[in-house]
Amino acid sequence: MAIKVRRVHIHDAKALVRQGLLSGNITSAEEDLRRKADSDDIRYRIACDGDKILGLARVRYSSFARNADISLSLTEEGKDLSSDILKALLDRCFIKENIHKISMILYGDNLYLENILSEEGFIQEAVLKDEIQTPNGYEDAGLFCLLRPDYRGYNYCFVPFALGVVIVGGDDEKVDLVKLLHYGDTIEDPFIRDVAVHSGFVDEDFRILKNTDDLYKTDPGSSGLYPKEVWKAYCQLTEYFEKTRSSFTVNLDLEDATPFQKSVWEALTHISYGNMRSYEDIARDISSSPSQARHLTRAVGAACSDNPYPIIIPCHRVIGKDGTLVGYAAGLDIKDFLLTHETFSYIIPLTGDKNN
Repeated sequence: MAIKVRRVHIHDAKALVRQGLLSGNITSAEEDLRRKADSDDIRYRIACDGDKILGLARVRYSSFARNADISLSLTEEGKDLSSDILKALLDRCFIKENIHKISMILYGDNLYLENILSEEGFIQEAVLKDEIQTPNGYEDAGLFCLLRPDYRGYNYCFVPFALGVVIVGGDDEKVDLVKLLHYGDTIEDPFIRDVAVHSGFVDEDFRILKNTDDLYKTDPGSSGLYPKEVWKAYCQLTEYFEKTRSSFTVNLDLEDATPFQKSVWEALTHISYGNMRSYEDIARDISSSPSQARHLTRAVGAACSDNPYPIIIPCHRVIGKDGTLVGYAAGLDIKDFLLTHETFSYIIPLTGDKNN
């Protein structure tokens, strides 16, 4: 089941009232939704499976920081899918809406969400005395919060090497970003920057710090704090730079790649560790004739340049026909470093090479 979270539309009012997710009659519900549509600080989000509405989230945004308070109401069917719904909602807030901190108040009938929040990394920040008014008086409530850098559903890791860091992003199922940056480069992406600041990997100008005193070293016991495939990539890239790994088994998100790009990237994975091939060689590998290969050489170069997963898909092993180093998005100095790193290891075989 693919749970989606979307904006609420005025025509949703009837279904929301019928399922008890909005109070009052349809007219008052439509008016409430219309007011929220024009609001900068309070918005409604619907969790649904296709046309089936499973829950309603009320998101109140802070005017002082990138924080949001969320209250979540679910249908009976939605309660059985509460973990998936919460994950979809967090993805929406953290990834698409650039929220830094999410807070939720639990009490009474929604206390069943406490274990689910805990599984996603929420911590209880406070007990709010007499926070909720009930027919019988007042009720205490628990305040739970989660910072974006601590989100286990999607996150980033940083793998250091001699010239900089490899930043890997993804979730439990796949990696969807691999980016190489030099020490001293500025991190522009807000999510990656949040993680880097939280971990102490950047200075006050968001420039990447050098790996002094094992700054980037991560305790193996912290594996549960990262999405599974991100942690897998962290371990395998660390082994690569330690010269104990020559290939990768990380699941990559290639959904947006064209068939031609996939064919080029697949050919790149067959260039063995410590070896190099030219763009013309790759064109011949994926062509049915020499004449076709000649026409594809430039397109192969473009596909290598568009490679979203450097090192894991080893486009650094592709060089010019005359043996020169050309075309590497992270910089030719990093390309030269990677080739030198592999060539030295190739001459002196890897000890205990880990290939799976």
